[in-house]
Amino acid sequence: MYIWLILAGIVAILKILDVLLVKSKKRRDARSYTSAGNLLTPAEQNFWLVLKQALPPSVMACPKVRLIDVLQPGKGDHSARQLVLRKHLDFVLMDVMTSRILGAIELDDSSHRRRDRIERDQFVDAAMSFAGVPLLRVTCARSYDAKVLRGQIESTLNRKQERGFLGSKSGKSLVEHA
Repeated sequence: MYIWLILAGIVAILKILDVLLVKSKKRRDARSYTSAGNLLTPAEQNFWLVLKQALPPSVMACPKVRLIDVLQPGKGDHSARQLVLRKHLDFVLMDVMTSRILGAIELDDSSHRRRDRIERDQFVDAAMSFAGVPLLRVTCARSYDAKVLRGQIESTLNRKQERGFLGSKSGKSLVEHA
């Protein structure tokens, strides 16, 4: 009889120690993080500064948005969810008044020539196209012209409007300048 009480006591003590160790480990894991410093890489920051100039006041660019926040997989389609879960878009353009997604921009540096990145880019291009979200790919450069970029953005967004995805009732361009 006493042996069962002793065994139950030992099991209870081991369970308490296990709970305490798990809590201690979680606290230690949380303390192992530091700030990344900057959200954007130097190349992305360079592009971001010009992008802000190129956009009209009605459009906002959000950097490093998860692909799953832009593309919703079908209900219960876990394999489709996994394909977009760990990917992000460099910049997502949204309407500042409604937060409606207007399109996205990918800044392509030399890493986009790698086989794995080419396959990833092909998947993202196809998924974005199928979902009706325009995607503009911009080759990474030392400098950008805001007027040229504005034209590329307008062209990309207005192509979607012409296809009927975002057509405005007024027939005006999606990207208007103040």
